Amino acid sequence: NMFDITNIIVGHEIPEVIIEPLQQQDLIKYAKASGDYNPIHLDKNFANNIGLDNVIVHGMLIMAHLGKSIANSMTISYLKHFSVQFSSITTLGEKLICSGRVIKIEKDKEKKIISLNLKVINLSNDVKILGRAIFST
Repeated sequence: NMFDITNIIVGHEIPEVIIEPLQQQDLIKYAKASGDYNPIHLDKNFANNIGLDNVIVHGMLIMAHLGKSIANSMTISYLKHFSVQFSSITTLGEKLICSGRVIKIEKDKEKKIISLNLKVINLSNDVKILGRAIFST
């Protein structure tokens, strides 16, 4: 379901991608892959001692899922910029939805510059990540 970047219009929405609820084992795998062994992601007692009910999901793991959602819907070789702002924590067991919408298209000589607003929310509409991507032909 790749979109033709040359014919894209303002308001176009990339297909929503569901992130199935992450479990502790997913966080352990991500810690091994990333080197981020912060106990807030791995040790329930540590999380409890700082006032959380349980460990929290690595924000960068959620960002990676968001990146995958745009990579699967647009021609990734045209990606020039991808950034995010983390808005709230994600706990184990939360189902998330990644989405994006084209907000601006500019012409620069022969090039087309396409800006998207990105978002990751849970099923209660709690915003986890706000992001931006820019593609250029």
